[in-house]
Amino acid sequence: MIPFKKHRKAADITQDGLFCVFVSGLPHYCLNVANLKTGKTIIDKPIDSIDLRSVQFNPSANNQFLVQRKKSVTQFTIENFDEEKCTLSEKEVSFNDLMDGTVEIIARRTENLWDHDVEELPLNFEIEKQKHGEITSALWKDSKILLSTSHGEIYMIRQNGDYDEYFVSDSEYKNVTTLAMENFIPCADGIQAMALNNDELVLIGEDGVFLLGQEKARKQKGKVIKTLKQLSSTNFQNVIKCSITSESHALVEYYCGKREIINLEDNRRTLQFYQS
Repeated sequence: MIPFKKHRKAADITQDGLFCVFVSGLPHYCLNVANLKTGKTIIDKPIDSIDLRSVQFNPSANNQFLVQRKKSVTQFTIENFDEEKCTLSEKEVSFNDLMDGTVEIIARRTENLWDHDVEELPLNFEIEKQKHGEITSALWKDSKILLSTSHGEIYMIRQNGDYDEYFVSDSEYKNVTTLAMENFIPCADGIQAMALNNDELVLIGEDGVFLLGQEKARKQKGKVIKTLKQLSSTNFQNVIKCSITSESHALVEYYCGKREIINLEDNRRTLQFYQS
């Protein structure tokens, strides 16, 4: 296996320690799944690792793992588990899929801008077909994939590959501090990394550190509402990864190689080390 400095996580092991997924090989990169008990590789798939961000097994299923890239997340399912040979099915969701594909913005009607009337003015940004942004993080939660974007929103991919909004612009939530119901307003780089702490999501980004959870609504039986609590308003930039080390602590890693521990209870930050 080869280390990837710019990649967040190029390998993962199942909860029971039986299987390992990893990226290896030069000159051609390959996505491999190995049986650690027998020492045999059961999956060997060529892969372009240029923008690979992470690979993660589903904690609830040995035969599922995800591959996160800059512009997409792919859910892989290993069919017909066998020591000698297996088949691999995949379902990919791209950043453009989440943004509803290519949308051409209708030029605004502009009049009396110069000496003569102008009916419409196509601006450069209005005819841009490629959606700007990327997928900043992805993780498993209840056998579903949650992924965040650089727009500060969260989407969900189900087992069958369908995707839906999870926490996006105008999503209603309960502010844990004020106990008031509010509508979510995302911001650019608002979610640079996510981590799962028990059943709550730790969100780290431009506006600080937040805990996104859920609870049953009191007035509407059976309805579940999302809750949001701000733990810190400290500005975070260039975060590459966040992982939970204990119920009250998270490890934050940056693109520059810096790592620090954040106390989720009192917001203290302790510099750990720089990775060369």
